[in-house]
Amino acid sequence: MEPTTSAHQPQFAWEPLSPSGVAAFAEARLGRLLLVQFVFALGAAVVAAWFLITAWFPVIQAAIQQMPEQSAIRSGILDWRGPAPVRLAEGGFLSIAVDPDYTGKARSPTPIYVEFGRREVRVFSLLGYLPVPYPRSVAIGFNRIDMTPWWGAWSPVILAVTGGVVIVGLMMFWAMLATLYVGPVWLVAFYANRRCSLPQAWRLAGAAQMPGALFLCMIFVLHGIGVVDEIRVLIAWGAHFLFAWVYLWISPLHLPAVAEPILPAVNPFSPEPVEAPAPVNPFSAPGAVPDPEPNSTPPASESLAAPEPPKKTPETDLESEVEPEPDDLEPPPEKDNPFRS
Repeated sequence: MEPTTSAHQPQFAWEPLSPSGVAAFAEARLGRLLLVQFVFALGAAVVAAWFLITAWFPVIQAAIQQMPEQSAIRSGILDWRGPAPVRLAEGGFLSIAVDPDYTGKARSPTPIYVEFGRREVRVFSLLGYLPVPYPRSVAIGFNRIDMTPWWGAWSPVILAVTGGVVIVGLMMFWAMLATLYVGPVWLVAFYANRRCSLPQAWRLAGAAQMPGALFLCMIFVLHGIGVVDEIRVLIAWGAHFLFAWVYLWISPLHLPAVAEPILPAVNPFSPEPVEAPAPVNPFSAPGAVPDPEPNSTPPASESLAAPEPPKKTPETDLESEVEPEPDDLEPPPEKDNPFRS
């Protein structure tokens, strides 16, 4: 049975920060959702670039200035011509050291610690360390004279590549999460009696990621200025998924409700009532009209009409022709006698 269609004006989708604003993207076009996601991803890329410029690039620049003039990496081996182990530069978020024998004497408690050894560079963090071997086919001038112009030329490229990776990575990550959340969103809308198809549920799930992304960008800004430490950043990264789950639960309730169906006055599947035949008197003469039912009442037009004359039958005609007998005749009236006293 088709539901009734009521005039519904879709809400203009422009802000995915309120439950009703997130629900508006369910009825918007896919291009509008991608545009809003791109704006948020661009904001996250700007925050990432700002963090690199303020927290990492000064440390890298200071480490290059502490390098000797003759060091190089050849055939996958570091040829270090300066004192070792040595810590080249250290900041609040990054420190760089050279330890060819991996003694660990130059290590720093910063969140990111980069250690150049004899055959590989090791990147330490709260999650462990990642060894990266040196390339064997390329000779790298690991000294102040070669690294200064190289860094000046490639630092803008590194910023641009970082921003592009953040934008593309976030867009793909949000699309994957929307695909995972489309089922729960559709179920919430279904049991809440809300109008929502699978493509609409996907767009709503994609828009529901934006509040958490904005929250995480704010956390990174606070981390960059030193208000939030690394442990709280990790906690905030896990907590930003809760924002999406809350919006995935509440936003479908702001979708337009499904109208109640119009029920027909008569059930089309019920059989039509059939009138039972009038009972026939077995003792009545053939061709006689059956007696009406005791509870039936004649129509008003028939009750007000004049009674019909009795039908003539051969028996009634014979009775009318027979003369009455003398006994049945009335005596004539007596005449008054004038001589009677």
